[in-house]
Amino acid sequence: MFHPYAALFAFSFSYFTGLWLTMHALLCKRSNAFNCHDPEPTCACSIQQYCRNTNCYQKKSIDVNCNADNECISPLQCTAETCQCAMNQYWTGSTCSAEKSVNETCTANKECASTLNCSSGRCQCSTNQYWTGSACTAQKSVSVNCNADRECLRPMTCAGGTCECAINHRWIGLTCVALSGVPTSVTLSPKSRSIRISWSKPVESQSTIQGYRVRVLLNSECVVEVLLVCSTGCTNKLIQHVCSADTRLVRESRRSIELMEPISYEINQLLPYKDYIVWLNAINHGGDGNISETSVRTDSEVPQKPLNVSASVVSSNEVKVTWKLQGPKPGITTYHIKVYELVLNAEPAFVRGENVTGFDKQIAQFSGLEAYWNYTFTVVATTDKGSSEESDTSAIVTTYQDAPGKVTNFEIKRPSTISTTMEVSWSIPLLKDRNGIIKEYKINHNISGTTTTETIAGKYENFQKLYYITPDRHYQIEIYAVNAINQAGEILRKMYYASSAIGTQPQVSSKGYTIETVVGAAVGCVVFSGIVVGLVCCLIRKRRRNIISKRAKAKHTQEESKIGCQYGEVGLDNVSAQQELGIKDNKNVYDQIDRISTGSFCCILSAFAQKLSEEQLTALKINLNNLKKEQLDYLSKTKFECLMLTIDMPQKNEEYVDMSKVGLKDAIESYLYDPPYEHEAPTPDWLQIFVNALPEDGDSRLICCHVVETWVTFHKTLANKRDQML
Repeated sequence: MFHPYAALFAFSFSYFTGLWLTMHALLCKRSNAFNCHDPEPTCACSIQQYCRNTNCYQKKSIDVNCNADNECISPLQCTAETCQCAMNQYWTGSTCSAEKSVNETCTANKECASTLNCSSGRCQCSTNQYWTGSACTAQKSVSVNCNADRECLRPMTCAGGTCECAINHRWIGLTCVALSGVPTSVTLSPKSRSIRISWSKPVESQSTIQGYRVRVLLNSECVVEVLLVCSTGCTNKLIQHVCSADTRLVRESRRSIELMEPISYEINQLLPYKDYIVWLNAINHGGDGNISETSVRTDSEVPQKPLNVSASVVSSNEVKVTWKLQGPKPGITTYHIKVYELVLNAEPAFVRGENVTGFDKQIAQFSGLEAYWNYTFTVVATTDKGSSEESDTSAIVTTYQDAPGKVTNFEIKRPSTISTTMEVSWSIPLLKDRNGIIKEYKINHNISGTTTTETIAGKYENFQKLYYITPDRHYQIEIYAVNAINQAGEILRKMYYASSAIGTQPQVSSKGYTIETVVGAAVGCVVFSGIVVGLVCCLIRKRRRNIISKRAKAKHTQEESKIGCQYGEVGLDNVSAQQELGIKDNKNVYDQIDRISTGSFCCILSAFAQKLSEEQLTALKINLNNLKKEQLDYLSKTKFECLMLTIDMPQKNEEYVDMSKVGLKDAIESYLYDPPYEHEAPTPDWLQIFVNALPEDGDSRLICCHVVETWVTFHKTLANKRDQML
């Protein structure tokens, strides 16, 4: 049902709405606004305008002040209260456009991105900058790491990962400058303490030469630096030393014209005989040029006088000598050390010299000197340039004591016509043989039938002692000196036969018996064995010869039966008695040995008559078969002597050695080294070879207990060779 007031309400609303719109249109018209048909109570401005409060205003262009983005012409933005293009854009005059990158065409700097500038119609970085890909940055200086040439300050290039100038150029802070070439005609003339260097200017100096730099190096270290610097007629350039402050630095001025001429300069205060390296280079506007490098050795010189010569005793025959030679080393140095001896109060006498090469080898040791002897020493140093002054003599030193040498004037004789007295006399050893202070003398003798030792104080230089003896016997006398430190000296031994014949002076042997006597001893032993079994009369032959003298022959022929066993009473074998008798008219006393059997060695201890094993016998025969008959004959004699005078000799109790257990080779070598005869001939080479070949170990080793069987084998081999010759 239609309400009567509804129509009234609709009419009223339509009327008042139309009235309001009419009034709003009139208001917008008065405000110069257009399109004010918005149902809202506001004005609508055109696209080129912006609305502020109830008014429309014209939008603003580039760089005009603004408060909001809607005040700026599109696409400008209100940035920092002015209308601007967005980041990385520029204003073309009507709109914003993207900035241009490196090398793109442009008409103004504003068109180029970031730090780029519009140069020659293109966007470029400024001078001394390069484009990183997003911005320009400063180019790099010398020796800074780089990846491309554009990163380096021109004219440098990226070489080997760093910015560098071209070869023979140097960076001077703004650009690269060409360096001077190597000086020419460089020569060095060394002396022992200086080097003179001469040169001419480089062929390519590139620019005016400002100076020269000379450096002298020793073991890679700069020891001298010389600067010859231009003082007149050249550009003022500051040239500094490059060697360390502790180096000897020399700086001298030269005129420009002098630097262009040949130059000679002497560097002093160097060391002799040293290997130096000399660096020379010219200096131009670019700095130090290319270096000329030359090696040179300074000359040697005459050494200085050796000082502080000192000697110290090492032993009885050794002295160590030391000294000092002040440096520097003058060259290849040889020291001549002289030895002087001082005898009593006489002036020093030169003995010998010795050379030692090497500057640092300031020590020498002398051996082979005399014991307990006074010495002094001097030293002279020498190089190829000459010898130094001889040093002062060292303090006198005395070598240590050593065992004394043999006594002198040792004699045994019968005084006057008293046959029951024996006189023993001797003198102190020679001065050089004393080897120390002689305290006493020892005398060993067998006068009582056993070995007795006497001590005689060494108070005098000559000695004489009388003994009561039994005539017609043999006596052995030994004498030696003893020094203050109880070292026993060399022993002298003599055999004395005390003959009862008044008109005959008893016979004395200095060390023992002659070869013929020893061989006679062997024959005597055989004869004595015959006496033991009652056959002595059959074995003694009528033809014998006297090997001592014609007078002794007659005496011994008469007393032969009396002497037979006396050697046993004085500690000697009876073989010696038969030897002293001799065999008349027998051309070869060894012929009697042909008939000796092993059992005939009755006077030899059984300990030396052991049987040989098969191995021993075989080894021995192999060596014997290589010898000639004459060599076997000589060997048989030598073996007998060794047996009688070394192996089976009586010994003192305190010095007893069981000879039966000693190696046969050792016993023979001992005998050959110290034979019992004066003026003994040297050992034949073949004999030494034979002895060296004797077995020393294993089952074939020969010992002194086999000495008798060994000799028999010698003899049989000799007999076989004789039979083969018949």
